[in-house]
Amino acid sequence: MSIETMTYNHGEIIINKGDLSDCMFFIVQGTVEVIGKDDLPHADMNSGQFFGEIGIIMDMKRTACIRAKDECHLLKLNKAVIDQVCKEYPEVQKKIKDTAHERYTLCSKKDSKIEQFDLEVTEQSLIKLDLFRSLENSMLKELAISMVRKSYNPKEKIVVCGDPSDSMFFLATGDANVISEFGEIVDVASGPFSWFGEVGILQDVPRTATVEAKSNCSVYKLAKIQVIELIKKYPDIGDIIKSTADARMQQYLMRSVLAINQKDIFTFYITMQLAQPLLETSLNGLSTGPHIEGNIGSRGEKREKNAVRTALNFAGQTAQCSKSNQNTKKIVRPQPGTRRGEPIKMTLDKPQIVVHLQKSLPFTAYDVKWIPSSAKFVVIGQHSRGSGALNVYELNNGSLNLVGEAEKENPFKCGTFGASTLHDRHFATGDFSGKLCLWDLSRLEVPIFSIDAHDQIINCIDGCGGMNAGPPEIATGSRDGVVKVWDVRQRDRPVAKISPAKDDNIRDTWTVAFGNSYNDDERVICAGYDNGDVKMFDLRNLKLIWETNVKNGDIRMNKLMISTLEANIFAFDLRTQHPKEGFASTSIKEKDKNETVWTVQHLPQNREIFISSGGTGGLSLYK
Repeated sequence: MSIETMTYNHGEIIINKGDLSDCMFFIVQGTVEVIGKDDLPHADMNSGQFFGEIGIIMDMKRTACIRAKDECHLLKLNKAVIDQVCKEYPEVQKKIKDTAHERYTLCSKKDSKIEQFDLEVTEQSLIKLDLFRSLENSMLKELAISMVRKSYNPKEKIVVCGDPSDSMFFLATGDANVISEFGEIVDVASGPFSWFGEVGILQDVPRTATVEAKSNCSVYKLAKIQVIELIKKYPDIGDIIKSTADARMQQYLMRSVLAINQKDIFTFYITMQLAQPLLETSLNGLSTGPHIEGNIGSRGEKREKNAVRTALNFAGQTAQCSKSNQNTKKIVRPQPGTRRGEPIKMTLDKPQIVVHLQKSLPFTAYDVKWIPSSAKFVVIGQHSRGSGALNVYELNNGSLNLVGEAEKENPFKCGTFGASTLHDRHFATGDFSGKLCLWDLSRLEVPIFSIDAHDQIINCIDGCGGMNAGPPEIATGSRDGVVKVWDVRQRDRPVAKISPAKDDNIRDTWTVAFGNSYNDDERVICAGYDNGDVKMFDLRNLKLIWETNVKNGDIRMNKLMISTLEANIFAFDLRTQHPKEGFASTSIKEKDKNETVWTVQHLPQNREIFISSGGTGGLSLYK
């Protein structure tokens, strides 16, 4: 009597459906997949999990096929071994039997067509998801028994935009494309256990997007009533689900607004002009009489009023023509500071930038990045006390909310999402100490990964492979003149290092960028340096394939500024020189000041603008 060590290669069958249940297995290393009646994988099980004990305790035949997904190392316990363990350790026997009987009883309450193994896998998979880790075992079992497992082939639709929102889905295995109402792929959900379908339930609207299987997918479906019960019973979980739903609803609304492009605005304006009397009549009707479809109650009535008002305001603010412009059919767009209901005076004769939101920050911002497929963005930089700032903001109902922040020892200089998948959305940063970090933005206490990548500040960073072809890689460039390429799966050392030649002067690396990543093999990287050098490297063959120098621009002598005691500043125009009179000049006396002007500095990109600093700490800007 002993425990056997078993090894299975990719694709090998471990147990078949209908076999006698004479042993159970513990997964030491590797992944196995559960194959259902449709011969598709329905769930994965990893190291530390076990399977097969239900059949032994309940004296049942195998109800599913288990197959090795990669090379697997298992411990096999025969029935005799289990019997002896149960005999020597009564508490273990009681625990195993109680669990087996409880699972069997719960399963028998479901449709008799549901397999016993489905419940076992669902319960074990649910506990792996962060969303459900705080749940009690009893609630996990209730959820497992309430869920229905379904499988989908590639290109098969899981939910369809516009359909009634009657359930929520948890993705166990596979990938699925999230497709907007305009037919564009806006996100990719990946197993195990991404979730979707909560927006329609919580917002009480039809499906706002289509979800289509990208590969063979297995999902667990939870009915609307169970979702609402879960949220009520566990507020912490409810807050997470509601937050996700709010963010996704915001994306949906933004897509709808952005879909009204310039060529459609006039048509939209005409439509809203025709619809406005009808909308106003509907609005008045809500306050004076019952709804045609029945009494919707005070909350529903208020919601519908707000919806009509929103439509009217949107019509007025987005596509309203002033009387003077109606004859010429000039398209108009709202200007900052325009009050609701006022005629909007605008034109498309030239491009315009309209400020949507603005916010003052308590630190110097060095980089800003949108979080992919979300209404959130990350701002990184340096506090005045020399520490690093990492803030996450979210656009929500016309306001900008701080949803996450962290202060770290070293200031951040640059960041990228380029090497992360849409599912993970991990953020890579480079800081002033030369450290490269990878962050999970939902847990900012400590980075997922951190390494001293360079000896000096990381000036620039780029990522590739997270949402396109090839391996996930991060490139960093530093003041030390070195460019390094990192594979996020191999974190102890760079996969490529590009250093200056032995006899070359070390130049600051100011920018790096990946390119040519159209398949899994080809990839190049470009680096720009402070002396104007631009170099392109082939990462596959590790060689320089092109270089040039764009110089820094030829800047001729322009002005000479001289500052003195008693607040005097002299400006000499060096472009003009008389043989006797010298350079043309002028002088400035700062008003109401009698201080030493210690320094004068030009704006590098515009020599007509300069700033002075005085002995009392004052700054003056001139043009």
